[in-house]
Amino acid sequence: MNAHTNDIIDDREKDLEYIRKTRRYISFADKVIVPSEYFKNIIRDNYYYDESKIVIYPSGGVDTDIFKDADKKEALERLNLNSKYKYVGFASRIEANKGYDIYLRFIKELEKDKKIGNYRFLIVGTGSEENKLNSLIKDLSLEKYVEVRSMLELKELVDFYNSLDVFIFPTYRRSESLGLVGLEAMSCGCFVIASDNYGPSSYIKNNKNGFTFKSKDPIDLKNRFIEYTNLNNEKLNKIISKAIETAKEYDKNSTKDIILKVFE
Repeated sequence: MNAHTNDIIDDREKDLEYIRKTRRYISFADKVIVPSEYFKNIIRDNYYYDESKIVIYPSGGVDTDIFKDADKKEALERLNLNSKYKYVGFASRIEANKGYDIYLRFIKELEKDKKIGNYRFLIVGTGSEENKLNSLIKDLSLEKYVEVRSMLELKELVDFYNSLDVFIFPTYRRSESLGLVGLEAMSCGCFVIASDNYGPSSYIKNNKNGFTFKSKDPIDLKNRFIEYTNLNNEKLNKIISKAIETAKEYDKNSTKDIILKVFE
């Protein structure tokens, strides 16, 4: 059995039916495959399943041969971004609890404190709450700072990560089982600031391979971002190097044997 999202955690009322099925079927499973330590703990504690039969397999892993550090100037040019700015990015489905609202309110907090400087902010994604996203940008008067783009092709996504100074991962979705976007950004040498719970907490370790902030708290995110801007080069490079090492641990070739052993 593979459990990886709303089949074990309800974010919406309609998810309850999936969970009822999971509770019914899990007793027949010889193994349960989950994407992260976070989901392993839920299966063990909420479904009373034998921990020794739970296998952590990170959703296929990251292709570090594709998601890797590249020339920032060239990446900016390919995405038609102005090189006079530094860029902060967010990539996600535009859905409830994915954190786009926290991201925008964080930008507003920077503006209030006159800390935006020459940073500009990108949003990549589509989803059912695009209208809410666009309305919030207008309500917060952030049009001159924020650019929204639809989902990108794979090559464009690699350029997106390489064009950024910082990737923000502000999800507060309980069913966020892992979050490959964070690992993809890390694999490209991008500094990641993520919420301190759910899937990202499985691999983002505060002050070691990135920063974490209090979930759903745009002010704390602002403070962590300002802390990032004050890092000296030695500390910054150390964290980014550790982030790349972490991403390699999730490389698809490093993790494929995990899933193969399940079927031996």
